[in-house]
Amino acid sequence: MLVAGLDIGTSSICGLLYDAGTDNVAETVNSKNEAHIRSSHVRPYFNNGYLYVAASLNGGRVLAELAEFLSQCCEELMGNRPENPYAAIQRMALEEGSILEVVPNFYGTRGSSDIGGQIRGIGGGNFTPGALARGFVHGIAWELLEMYHSLPPKICESKAFLAGAGNGFRKNPALAGQVEAQLGLPLRLSPVGEEAAYGAALYAVHAWRKDSPYI
Repeated sequence: MLVAGLDIGTSSICGLLYDAGTDNVAETVNSKNEAHIRSSHVRPYFNNGYLYVAASLNGGRVLAELAEFLSQCCEELMGNRPENPYAAIQRMALEEGSILEVVPNFYGTRGSSDIGGQIRGIGGGNFTPGALARGFVHGIAWELLEMYHSLPPKICESKAFLAGAGNGFRKNPALAGQVEAQLGLPLRLSPVGEEAAYGAALYAVHAWRKDSPYI
């Protein structure tokens, strides 16, 4: 399969379709790199296939934390909150300038809830809203890259493009562009919205068919 699926909504997910074919999926799951087992899961898919999934507790809600922080700053300094902080974040994230290193584990990781987020590289002149915006976008894309690399290399080979889903991509062109840059593959967004509900409906139709292997 030549596509890797990425979803950014409240959290973020990286998924790869694995057609076991003549291979043993258990052997692929229990590969030499034990980190694969700790950070990802194998889930059933259509036609006896499998989805290899790595999921994060973070994602779009990390950007929401930045939007709330900036809104509170405006309220404390100016007496009112901005109408659309996300538009300002997008504008700043797309501008050239310094960038802070943001580790976006604001809600921990699936391995440990004690691991928190970090902002590094603060120096004279670079602690600015724009550097924060670019750092947050870069950090969320970096986490997706780490999840992608946590999956077994065997099923990551020869991917031609990324299939993107979720409002984290749809409403954040800066984040979509950064994901493309870091993973080195073009990103194609789903033609329909509410992809999770749409996918559940498709699965229900598939299972309802009389010739379905699932009933």
